[in-house]
Amino acid sequence: IIVTVKRNDEIPLEMVKEYDKIVLSPGPGIPQEAGLLLPLIKEYAASKPILGVCLGHQAIGESFGAGLVNLNQVYHGVATPITHRDNSYLFKGLSKTLTVGRYHSWVVSD
Repeated sequence: IIVTVKRNDEIPLEMVKEYDKIVLSPGPGIPQEAGLLLPLIKEYAASKPILGVCLGHQAIGESFGAGLVNLNQVYHGVATPITHRDNSYLFKGLSKTLTVGRYHSWVVSD
């Protein structure tokens, strides 16, 4: 596996076609202010697997018609135990219950 990290405001959109998979990282900001996030998703969502983390997840939601809602309670640096129910490769080798750091103030909403 070869991983290449690129800023979404420094890579030409057409260059993304060279990659097999796309991971969209956290912020700062909101999707409309985040470089090529929204155009990239619209261009490649039908042909490449895309994983969005935080801002990347929000951008995927907005690209498919969801909205963003500001949380009543902001979570910045809050350690929270979670339990995942997925046996996918993404969680391979991780305990079903683990503590994660939460850093967000927005939620994707329908």
